[in-house]
Amino acid sequence: MDAPTAQAILDKLDVLTRKVDALDERLDGLERRVDALPDGLSWTLDALDRKITVVIRNAPRRSMNIYAYHDTCQLAPMLSVLTGEPMDGFPETPAHLDRLEEPVVDHLLTHLGHHDRLGEGLSLVAKRRHLRHALGSILKAI
Repeated sequence: MDAPTAQAILDKLDVLTRKVDALDERLDGLERRVDALPDGLSWTLDALDRKITVVIRNAPRRSMNIYAYHDTCQLAPMLSVLTGEPMDGFPETPAHLDRLEEPVVDHLLTHLGHHDRLGEGLSLVAKRRHLRHALGSILKAI
C-alpha cells in the first residue's frame, strides 16, 4: 500500500469516527429526553388529575354563586385549578367582584383555568364580566 492511499484511508476513517461520535452524542441526548419523559408525564397527569378534581369540587360552589344576585350576598370561594387550594384575593360578594383591580382579576381568571381569555385589548369590564360568569354569579338584582 502506498502512502497516499494509506493517508486517504486514514482520512476517511477520521471522518467516519467523527460521524459515529456525532451519532453517539445525538443518541445520548435522545436517551436523556426519554429518561425525563416519565417524570414529565407524571407531572402532566398529576396536573390533569388536580384540575379534574378542582372542577368537580368547584361545581357546587359555582351553583351556589348563581343565587348571589344581590351585591351583599356571600360568594362561595372557589379552588385554584393550579394549586387545588382556595384562591387568594377571592371576592367575598358580587359588589367586591365589581371593584377588583385588573391584576387581581387576571390572577383569579388564571387560577380558574381561564388564562386563555386574557387576550390583549380586553377591557377590565369585560374581564370582570368573564370572571363573574366563571364564578357562576351571573344574576343581578333588578
